Amino acid sequence: MEVVEKSISKELDFKVDFEDKKLKITISYEGEGGGASMSGHVNAEYFMDLLAEAIPGEVDDLVIGAIKAAM
Repeated sequence: MEVVEKSISKELDFKVDFEDKKLKITISYEGEGGGASMSGHVNAEYFMDLLAEAIPGEVDDLVIGAIKAAM
């Protein structure tokens, strides 16, 4: 499932996908003479735990907990 896709410039794209319980981040360059892409992934539950730690308060913990349960 595609989460976000954004053009940074006319030659550079940024994309985040959610698949197999992982967030996959891909950066792609397509220029006049060639192109390349690079991608990496992180376990989505691990990312959500780090996000919950980074945001102060308890409301976000409830929302993030519900999202993790839905995954």
